[in-house]
Amino acid sequence: MTKNLLFTIGSNHAKSKLALPGPAARHNLRSYRQETPSQKPRAESNVANIIDHPLNKTVPSSRFNLSESKEHLIHANMSDLIRAAFVYKCCTMPWLVELSPKLIDFANKAHLNIISDPIVKKTFFQTFCAGENKPEVQATMRKLESVGIKSIVDLSVESDLNISDLLDSSPSSPSATKSITTDHATLRKIQNEKADLLVNEYINSVDIASSQENSFAAIKVTGFIPPAAMFRLSLSYLSISRVLTDAFESTKNSSLNYSLFVDLFYKKLPAFTSGKLSNNDLEAHSKKVFEFFDTDKDGLVDKVDIEIGMNLENHVVRDLYLSDQIDIAFAYKESSPDTNSRPAVVKGGVNQTDFDDFDLMLKRMDSLATHAKNLNVQLMFDAEHSYFQPVIDMCALSTMKKFNSFGSASKTDPSSDYFQAKPLVLNTYQMYTKSALGRLKSDFEKSSRQNWAFGAKLVRGAYMDLERNLSKKYGYYSPINDTISKTHLSYNSGVQFMLSNVEKKQLEMDAVLSKGPENKDSNNETIAKNPALFIASHNQESIEVVLNELSSRNIHTKARTVSFAQLLGMQDATSYKLAELNANIYKYVPYGPMRETLPYLIRRAQENSSILEAAALEVKSINQEILNRIKSLF
Repeated sequence: MTKNLLFTIGSNHAKSKLALPGPAARHNLRSYRQETPSQKPRAESNVANIIDHPLNKTVPSSRFNLSESKEHLIHANMSDLIRAAFVYKCCTMPWLVELSPKLIDFANKAHLNIISDPIVKKTFFQTFCAGENKPEVQATMRKLESVGIKSIVDLSVESDLNISDLLDSSPSSPSATKSITTDHATLRKIQNEKADLLVNEYINSVDIASSQENSFAAIKVTGFIPPAAMFRLSLSYLSISRVLTDAFESTKNSSLNYSLFVDLFYKKLPAFTSGKLSNNDLEAHSKKVFEFFDTDKDGLVDKVDIEIGMNLENHVVRDLYLSDQIDIAFAYKESSPDTNSRPAVVKGGVNQTDFDDFDLMLKRMDSLATHAKNLNVQLMFDAEHSYFQPVIDMCALSTMKKFNSFGSASKTDPSSDYFQAKPLVLNTYQMYTKSALGRLKSDFEKSSRQNWAFGAKLVRGAYMDLERNLSKKYGYYSPINDTISKTHLSYNSGVQFMLSNVEKKQLEMDAVLSKGPENKDSNNETIAKNPALFIASHNQESIEVVLNELSSRNIHTKARTVSFAQLLGMQDATSYKLAELNANIYKYVPYGPMRETLPYLIRRAQENSSILEAAALEVKSINQEILNRIKSLF
């Protein structure tokens, strides 16, 4: 799951320049072996300036400082403090955290879980999870709401995705052929049955979230489709995207006419070169596809036109995904010159049942989104592995286009959906990937052309080591940025891009309202509600910068277009301080059966262990609060 929120938008200036994180977060960045970030001076914050802006009069004058924020401790009872002190102390012991999966496995094999389970539940589970069932989760939500923190309900159950099996098998091998011809149908049936059950679980998540206004439910849609189908469709899309990028790199034109479309794109597709698309039907089929992409009928298509058209929801383009095999090395190729000398990893190609499974995925997502819309609960797609992400994005964009659509798109009416539509569905972008910034900008452009409200959550990413190790093992270019500085540039650029568009929409609305009383919204609305940005960060300096950006860009927190999020049990001081500043602050509130959340709990312990300074600081603060309470008794 995309739960590793330890990424930053740090700053060396109080206004808009974004840089590296503070020292407490740097330990978590050491997987970037190519570059060691230099020590950066702590930014001089100017959060108090927020109160000087007329749109932010409710924000108190206060320097945002983690060490000065004790609200999260004041609201905790003594048993909570003792539990938290124990948990965070454990997190400061890397050897113990490293051993924890083995200890849990040993306890299970030795049938000692009758002892270990209650210990884990009373400590790590109660710190990082909201509960096992609806009443327990809603009790946690009410506790957070009482201090101004909203909730993102997160069903914390891992999908069983055996990536090695997907990558190791080859359609030319006997075992793979048997799997495709005999076992595949049975396995596919079981996986689709599990997907239907998972949708019901997420519907329950929406029901839980609906108990509070402005709530979210996080969803991980890898469980909505058989993983093999998702894998093949995603890799096929990556290959098509590679051809598309090469086509526009080979010409100086920003658009292609029909002739260039055929020569530079259509004829280069694996579906055509492998013979899946017949040369005899070349003109008729290519013209049909081109005309489908050319929605404004000007005889030209640009890259975004083609990307919109290539969504698998459009049956007319599905033949373009077909091939006997998928060249993974080509799918991840980085530039048009054929410089990749590494051996390709070949997989079986896309088949008709993969399209059927995608249709079932959309159907499941549609039922979930309809339920969420009826209960006024927003949905947040989680980002996942690069070899699944294209299908996730297509599902997300298809859902956003339907459920975030503008009923009225008038740019001269302040009450129109163009200004007032709140995105029901948001997608997540892992900015440590090389493609993330480009996809973010392209998806925003799609929303503009198709008239729907855009919403994005920007994260650093959760699968860096796994992605790099797989790319080395199977011989393709890593999708992850080579250096930490490139990831910072990607993340910071994404934040600035979204803030600029939030500001732009508000300025558009201000201009309409300034033209006279006849343009006033009937509900006296003066604030645009889209696009929406979620900044999921645990870094104090990062948040200071964004708060100042909101002030300098005249973005009111009441608009709910910019929000912050942290994980339950992590950086609570930051969350409470943001609530105190009347910012839009959320906590991810994971829940589920205790034993099924164990992988999640281990990751939380590992993350806290990777930022020892922060964990040690939390232990020190908690111990001091305990000591103060004991002293007050005498």
